[in-house]
Amino acid sequence: MRALVSPEDLLERLKSYDLAITYDSELSPRLEKPSELRAGDLGLAGIAISAKENSLVCWVRREVEYEVRESRDLTNTCLKPAFTCSPDFLSALRAFGLPLPRGSKISDLLVELRGESE
Repeated sequence: MRALVSPEDLLERLKSYDLAITYDSELSPRLEKPSELRAGDLGLAGIAISAKENSLVCWVRREVEYEVRESRDLTNTCLKPAFTCSPDFLSALRAFGLPLPRGSKISDLLVELRGESE
């Protein structure tokens, strides 16, 4: 699904997501809790993941509005479960509060976001 939405509408859509990665004007990534985002935090672009709903939303700023694309099946997105997370990404996830060990894969991140870890 593709749509142009206001920043407020995008923030409302993101409330049910578990994790967001936003990119500022210098394309520096930041991990965010979608429920805590404000309009100024949306940046130039971003993605949000909902592990429970197995969905992904991506957005790009287009002047005042955001172009939004949603996928309801993570297997057909850039989040391939077998991908191994980079050490820098894992470090950022740990700082975010997700205790993932070295060598974790995207599938491990999804399990942690779903709250299924032991």
